[in-house]
Amino acid sequence: MKLISTLGACLTAPLADSVTAIWNPVIPGWNPDASILRVKDDYYIATSSFEYYPGIPIYHSKDLANWTLKSHAFTRPEQLRLYGTPTSAGAWAPSLSYFKGKFWIASMTRWTYDPVARVWPRVFFASSADLVTWSDPVWADPWGIDPELFHDPVSGKTYLNLMAPNNNADRLASARPEGPKTVFRDGYYYLIAAEGGTDELHRVTVARSKSPQGPFEAGPGNPLLYNGQWGFKNLTVQSTGHATLVEAADGKWYASFLARRNINGSSPLGREGFLVEAEWVDGWPVLNGGRPVLLSEQMGAKAAGARPVPEPWVDDFSGPELDKSWYQLRTPYTQNYKVFNGRLVLRPNVFGLSDRDTPAALLRKQTSLNMTFSAELLGFKGSLGPRNRIGISSYLSEFQHQDIGLRGCVNATGMCLYAELRRNLTTEYWQTPLNESGAGLSSGLTLHIRATPLKYELGYSLKGQKSPTYVKEIESRWQAFAPAGWFVFSGNSFGLFATGEGEPWPYNAPDVGFTKVTETYFEEDIPDYDRCHHSEAYTIRTQQQRKLEAAYLSMCNPTDVVYLCHGGTFCQGSPNGTRAVTAVKPWMDRGNIRRPRQPFQLCEYSKAQSGRYHNVASAELGIDGFQPTRLLTPIMARINQGCRKAEADVFCNDFPAKWCEDCVRRGIAVMFWGHMDGRGSDPWWSWQQCHAYFAANMSREMMAWEASLVKDTYDSVSELDRWAAEMRRVNPGVFDDMARWRREAEENDPAMFEDLDEVDGLDGLGGQ
Repeated sequence: MKLISTLGACLTAPLADSVTAIWNPVIPGWNPDASILRVKDDYYIATSSFEYYPGIPIYHSKDLANWTLKSHAFTRPEQLRLYGTPTSAGAWAPSLSYFKGKFWIASMTRWTYDPVARVWPRVFFASSADLVTWSDPVWADPWGIDPELFHDPVSGKTYLNLMAPNNNADRLASARPEGPKTVFRDGYYYLIAAEGGTDELHRVTVARSKSPQGPFEAGPGNPLLYNGQWGFKNLTVQSTGHATLVEAADGKWYASFLARRNINGSSPLGREGFLVEAEWVDGWPVLNGGRPVLLSEQMGAKAAGARPVPEPWVDDFSGPELDKSWYQLRTPYTQNYKVFNGRLVLRPNVFGLSDRDTPAALLRKQTSLNMTFSAELLGFKGSLGPRNRIGISSYLSEFQHQDIGLRGCVNATGMCLYAELRRNLTTEYWQTPLNESGAGLSSGLTLHIRATPLKYELGYSLKGQKSPTYVKEIESRWQAFAPAGWFVFSGNSFGLFATGEGEPWPYNAPDVGFTKVTETYFEEDIPDYDRCHHSEAYTIRTQQQRKLEAAYLSMCNPTDVVYLCHGGTFCQGSPNGTRAVTAVKPWMDRGNIRRPRQPFQLCEYSKAQSGRYHNVASAELGIDGFQPTRLLTPIMARINQGCRKAEADVFCNDFPAKWCEDCVRRGIAVMFWGHMDGRGSDPWWSWQQCHAYFAANMSREMMAWEASLVKDTYDSVSELDRWAAEMRRVNPGVFDDMARWRREAEENDPAMFEDLDEVDGLDGLGGQ
């Protein structure tokens, strides 16, 4: 095997005290939950692998800038049994440590990600002397996620630290903490946590204690890292969270974390591995100088100019073993490939890429937003039937994979080139004859996938053809989001596959495979943000900002609230939601707005502020499938217009109070996520209940006031009556069930409506 380049711009450079430029992402392609470790002069990062096998990749670096894939923690089926595991279940959130001459990994496995089935995750840990050969996992009894083995340097004890549900515990945060990582420094135990789920609200927070068992006090500068506070649609880097701190050999500190590169509303590469500098100020860590993470900024003592473009990566299968960067889907039953004499021969089975099983497929993570993946097919004699397929794929999940390949023609004789696009549950098909005689395939057919930030193109080239012929394309957003009711925590991969599509591969069918795979990279040229063209504009965390924040919050009048219901699957209790959207009026009756634990309440006062309150709705309205009611759409649109103007002025210039005040006085937006118990699979039902509650509990005067915000939006309040009538038509009893919904919600979570002002004061977040 010939490996021309490794991850990123991997140069052979000495230690990073100085000249080596560190560019983000340091580990491109989906590599979430990066746990960093230093042992002497070597740095290691372990990341999640989900349903992919082998499990838990471990990367190595000497300089923090150039990382290579060293090994995997789980390479034997008895270590990691992923049979029928759905997309994004599997191995999650490893934590890497070193203790008494051994490396340790703590992680967890989800056999499924389905709250209805009530199959809970299991925590385990394993050890290794060399990071290559790992022990069988030792399973721990506690159930939870994101475990850490913390080796206390004071007592010599080892603690298993994990996120697990405990409503009786002292709460340091309200935004679903997870991914705990512990650091001991100067007599304090620092607990680094991720909060807010793993999408736009993801962030990093800190708390500290004199004991590893608490009590902990929240950090005064929380969140330590949260690009979302600068606007969900402004910065390209989003979902910054799940951090681990490490002290370098020269005494400097760094933090590894995950983040997405959000391009035009989607992130096909998923959550990648990032790194920022850390410093200690008054006994607390500060990440990236308190500034947002920008792609254009590099770390290192000397600037290195433009971001380098990696050299092409080539695998000609010349070695005796498969390159370690190839993955299979789930634990294989048998080895379904063979590498020999410069050839990769696949051993197809009945499973295809749309099956929740182990097809004869090998995948590599997509590591650039601007690249081409090309694979040359092995020539063969004979013919393929209509169910015999060999090809390449842009693969996200069993629902979302875009394929081009060779098969027996459908409704015709001979063999055909075909392309198949899968947009969740819909399929688009194309084919053209290649060899009508069916005599076989000569060498020289190469399949191509051209990836750009906004689309994927599928094509082919014949021997002697200078440039590919592209026959189909699909928007990149289809490789970034799961269908309704499902989750995708990984990112896009490029795959080689062969399948019998539900039938065994015929005994007399030819051997199929590939002779060479090439990845060609191009300059990405991804901007940092949509507006404002100077990074200095994003350093707004000053006393002036805090004063403005206090002024904005003083404007939060209950009669100035605009409600927006969202029926998505972001829920604070479990994947499909177990809490109800209810009981807004009691807050209004008290004369202030109180934050419930379930679901979130977010108070908007301009995203130019610290981000301790923020409103996803104002950034996402009308984008990515968010569907507010007809009543609120024009109102929110006008409010958002004012907020965006205020935000642009604040970011790019100074603080024009007139714009910010105009934005805030138009309404403090409150957003709710979640589904009613037992009906989480029906988003429309959730919207019904949410909107119906507001219609029943908001005064007609308040609704009329909202409508008047937009001139000529409604001729009269009669439009509101028509809306309510439509709700009753769809569900005649929709306004009659408020008491029952409230009762069910309180049964699920008795503390849902309790006064949380005290927690607001303790968690350092001001009530997210």
